[in-house]
Amino acid sequence: MKRYFGTDGIRGRANSDLTIDCAMRLANALSLHYTRVFVGRDTRLSSPMFASAFIAQAMAIGMEIIDAGVVGTPCLCYALRSEEDANSCGVMITASHNPYFDNGLKVLSSSGEKLSNEEESYLEGAMDQKTGEFYSLNVGSYFQDKSILKNYVNFLLSLCPNAYFSGRLKFDGANGSAALALRKVATKTGFDYSFYHQHPNGYNINAHCGVLAIHEVFDRLKNLEKNGKEKPFEILVSLDGDGDRCQMILKDGTFLDGDALCYLFAKAFKEQGLLKSMKVAVTTMSSLGLLESLKALGIDTVVTKVGDRALAEAIREEHLVLGSEQSGHIILGDAIGSGDGIYTALLFFSFYHSFEEIKAALQDYKPSFQVLKNISFSSKEALANYLLSKEYQNLYEVFAEFSHIRVVIRPSGTEPILRVLFDGDEGEVLKAKEKLESLF
Repeated sequence: MKRYFGTDGIRGRANSDLTIDCAMRLANALSLHYTRVFVGRDTRLSSPMFASAFIAQAMAIGMEIIDAGVVGTPCLCYALRSEEDANSCGVMITASHNPYFDNGLKVLSSSGEKLSNEEESYLEGAMDQKTGEFYSLNVGSYFQDKSILKNYVNFLLSLCPNAYFSGRLKFDGANGSAALALRKVATKTGFDYSFYHQHPNGYNINAHCGVLAIHEVFDRLKNLEKNGKEKPFEILVSLDGDGDRCQMILKDGTFLDGDALCYLFAKAFKEQGLLKSMKVAVTTMSSLGLLESLKALGIDTVVTKVGDRALAEAIREEHLVLGSEQSGHIILGDAIGSGDGIYTALLFFSFYHSFEEIKAALQDYKPSFQVLKNISFSSKEALANYLLSKEYQNLYEVFAEFSHIRVVIRPSGTEPILRVLFDGDEGEVLKAKEKLESLF
């Protein structure tokens, strides 16, 4: 079991689970294979602290730093892919969708992809070496590159020259690191839009905004619209804190999570002859309804572990053009190589130009009934102890009586949370949920 890395980099509560010492140790480990690092960060309070610690240590051991500043994770992926330098890697300071008091260190390869489990395990071994063993008399260099964001925006626009929507859109930037890029893209594309949650203050990233609060935001906007304080809109489009997720809600309340978006993309790709293998990648958390709806289109699925890294690996190995996670990570071919919320929205509006077109395409999509319960623990150690308990080992048996539902139980790789998903017959799902709540 890895000590530092979870499903999405190194993550924990700032100055508690995750310290600047960890950032410095990561710089040491990366110096064994790379000479240059692209560094980006999100908008949470501790991100400048971790970025400064990592950069200072990397320079002290002779590495070259390209500081991209506040950018989304997909933007940093783009910078690495466009560079094509085997001596470069990337470190994104972000805890993605987590609250402001958490933070994380995402490591990206020279091709802008997340590292394999083997590569992460190797880095962990190197991180345990003494920091003093890495210092160099040849101090590294530092360069702030503000052109990375501009080039990324132009790249996205070049990928989706036909992005257009006939109605008014609402964009939610989650007070995160991709909010500025999203606004630039929306303006240059010529969308009729309003923009929300684009003023980060260190504390408000993901706070009552973005994909984690999309229903809350939708209800607020609908109430304002009803009272004449907002113009009517067709779709709410939301990102998460580092911009690698996208979800939407249509004006009638239809929720487009990663499953629904996957179905709509797969349908569009098939109709345009772009789905060569007639397969898409999904995760174990994807709904039975999605799998059955895709099957009705003649499209097979490759089921992976949770996380966009697993999706990206499946896409490469199976030569696919689409991978989707219910949470809103959508990987679209090889253009970016990771989930990219802005690219997801742009490409979506390259295929679907009106509310009516979307609703027509959804006619044969039959999502199954799902309930996801998050069981919180006081710390990662408390969760780890529970996972070793007899109660956890027998947890699946508790739900054996519910034969018409699927149960998925998994610990979060980024937070002290046990996620339990019930999927299938609505009546049985609700009864299983009640049983779970009685246990905790």
